[in-house]
Amino acid sequence: MNQLPRKTPKAIARSQVQRARILDAAAKSFTAEGIHAASMATVAKTAGMSVGLIYRYFESKSDIVQALIEQEVEETRIAFHEIGSSGELLDGILDAFAPWRRARAAGDTVNVALAHEIIAEATRVPAIAEAMQRADEAYREIFSEWIHDRALDQGIELSPAQVRQRALLLHIMIDGLFARAILEAGLKRTTLKSALRGLMQSLFTA
Repeated sequence: MNQLPRKTPKAIARSQVQRARILDAAAKSFTAEGIHAASMATVAKTAGMSVGLIYRYFESKSDIVQALIEQEVEETRIAFHEIGSSGELLDGILDAFAPWRRARAAGDTVNVALAHEIIAEATRVPAIAEAMQRADEAYREIFSEWIHDRALDQGIELSPAQVRQRALLLHIMIDGLFARAILEAGLKRTTLKSALRGLMQSLFTA
């Protein structure tokens, strides 16, 4: 049986660059027009490439959305591996809040406007809903591992049930901040910090 030729490192690198280019263009298009309204032609125009070339990398718009979901999960995983304490996490959240508010205009790949677009699309497309469910499970695993490890750093051993409950609380908090970034753009950093400090500390109370 004939075997397909292996891709060279150069070809693999080029493929990764092209995928990243498409995902960046898709994020901008979906944020500007909405996922449901934006077409593959819109994404292609934003990316500066042909629709046919995009179909070489993604079979459908749904596949692109799922890739964006997976990309965000991986970026979150990397970010949490670099956060050493609850104070660092709180500062990171506060630092991110202002850019989240500006994200719709900036067209960033990862932004709250796009996140809400994906949630809305999940109500219409089962494959995206399933991808969101997998992402939620991955986020909960990332948060659980981080909470468990940071608690041990403080000499606190939490039960598996406690870790799961607090990972859920952290997840709900972050999701809520995404909504606040859109609905309450004038929320001050000092107010937010005061409100969140106690909640962050409660994650590690035995």
